Amino acid sequence: MKALLLILGLCCTLLLPAQTIVRGMPLLSWDQFVEEYLESRGVDEDSPSPIDRGGTTLDFLEDQHQHPLNINLATRQQLLDLALLTAAQVDSLLAYRSRLRAFASPSELMMVHGIEAQQLRWLSLFVEVGDTLRAQPDWRQQWQTARHTLEYRAQLPLPRSPLFGGNPRHPVDEKHRFLGLPWSNTLRYRVQSRESWRAGLTFDHDIGEPFAAYRNLPFDHTSFFVEKHNSSAQRQIILGDYHVQFAQGLLVGHRFGSFIQPYFIDLPRHLTRITPNTSTDEAHYLRGAAWQQQTGHWQWTAFASYRALDASFEDGEVKSVYENGYHRNRLELSHRSTLEHYQLGAHAAWKQPQTEWGVGIGGNHFSQPFPENKTARGVSSPMVGNNALALSVDFAHYARRWGLQSEGIINATGATAFAAFLRYQLTSSDILLLQLRHFSGHNIAPSARTFQQGSKVQNEMGLLLGYETARWRKLRWQSFAQIYHHPLPTWRAAAPSSGFVLQTLFTYAAHRREQWSLRYRLTSKQQTIPQHAPLLQWVMRQSLRLQHQYSSGAWMWQTNLDGAMTRQQVSNTPHLGAMLSMRLRYAPQTVWHASVFVGVFSAERF
Repeated sequence: MKALLLILGLCCTLLLPAQTIVRGMPLLSWDQFVEEYLESRGVDEDSPSPIDRGGTTLDFLEDQHQHPLNINLATRQQLLDLALLTAAQVDSLLAYRSRLRAFASPSELMMVHGIEAQQLRWLSLFVEVGDTLRAQPDWRQQWQTARHTLEYRAQLPLPRSPLFGGNPRHPVDEKHRFLGLPWSNTLRYRVQSRESWRAGLTFDHDIGEPFAAYRNLPFDHTSFFVEKHNSSAQRQIILGDYHVQFAQGLLVGHRFGSFIQPYFIDLPRHLTRITPNTSTDEAHYLRGAAWQQQTGHWQWTAFASYRALDASFEDGEVKSVYENGYHRNRLELSHRSTLEHYQLGAHAAWKQPQTEWGVGIGGNHFSQPFPENKTARGVSSPMVGNNALALSVDFAHYARRWGLQSEGIINATGATAFAAFLRYQLTSSDILLLQLRHFSGHNIAPSARTFQQGSKVQNEMGLLLGYETARWRKLRWQSFAQIYHHPLPTWRAAAPSSGFVLQTLFTYAAHRREQWSLRYRLTSKQQTIPQHAPLLQWVMRQSLRLQHQYSSGAWMWQTNLDGAMTRQQVSNTPHLGAMLSMRLRYAPQTVWHASVFVGVFSAERF
């Protein structure tokens, strides 16, 4: 029997104005910059776009957007690191500033020889005109001149889930009955200071989770952070919840899956970095303190974390660790915050303009041991005992046409993991990507996350090949193929198994305000045939998405039409599904913006 489900979402963001405006009004929004950034890559090979040199990526630029440079105090190296200007343009800007003594407004950048109008638009997001000599304001002044953001999100699924009980046709036992509200709530508060510090507080509870009950005060999940960023000393400190990424993420990382679209833009130069946790993900983050310092060619990074994880136990050993963050019923509540996890890590990197070497170390300690033997199904444990220690070495090189990044680790048990990423610019319009990875079956890295198909960085070898072309003026084609193999059994395959992923994406930009895209994705992998282990079957899923996006002034409208089909090798009956979703966003040049999301889908398995 097919089910019809309607999802309603509401988002409202309130920007509480400061008493004085420090940075002024940027000439474009962050979303507009991202669009122009993506379009800027379709240029002639002989005159590359300034933003496309040096491996700059959106995640690094977004961090720079949060911490703009004072154009009156910025050094030559800081302006070059921003990677929006060429060396000649930076020298011209510094010479003009020396004659002028100081810039009075961002518009004076137009007088600098060689800076184009588009670059000026981009710079307005990443620089500010501040004083050259000024007294350090106290905390009250910093708070009053800061930018405050308050955001609320709600999601209401229709109809109501039968797991809430009350339906005699679908009885639910007390252990699995949802104890909370039939909708979700998220409340975020952010404050951004002109003095290069920011802080955030996030409250969240999922559909079915208790509100102001069962030790929730009143939300199920609370996340916070305080970050201090000193641009002149090139130092960053985070207290609270944060993410850490060392190189490819084989030792510690927060990337996951096969989302490789940003790598078509360029390989990120700032792989090893720390960032505040601003999401509602209740599993994949660290809690404690993190520090990063740039001293000459050396970059130093260190962190310390303590968290209580959701887990279940058997005979005094860890049976399962739960990473979905759900606490909706009595069974899930019994697993909440039962396993203590301590983690320490450090990384040192020697960075030159084109080459980078790094070495890292990471240690983990759990309050309860993990079993030393495999499970009854022969699946390797992601952890053995209470402690884990590993070392990593990484290397990166960036040339005009190509870039290479790689990392290898070895842990205390002698198990290893390796991953490498290559990006090659065939022509000004054609890009080739290649990724290789090999994770030994008994590798132990509890906090590692990288490009992978399995849930852990172990028991996997794979190859990814991607290609993108923009030979046509308004049309871009992007595609990748990935094959992988698990040499040992997994939770879904009782014997060694394989799989592959194919995806192709066409994007047509009719004009700057309107864009169409069509995406096809095929995934196929081997899984255990129910009641016939260890025999395997192929399970295939195909999906197709048509997306239309249009923006006009303060309004943005996005419509998605999705279709999916799942088929098992031993079954001739496919499972079909379809979904129509619409998102409307209104963002006037005021202190607030709002968005509404509505989705309707019908499926047996979607």
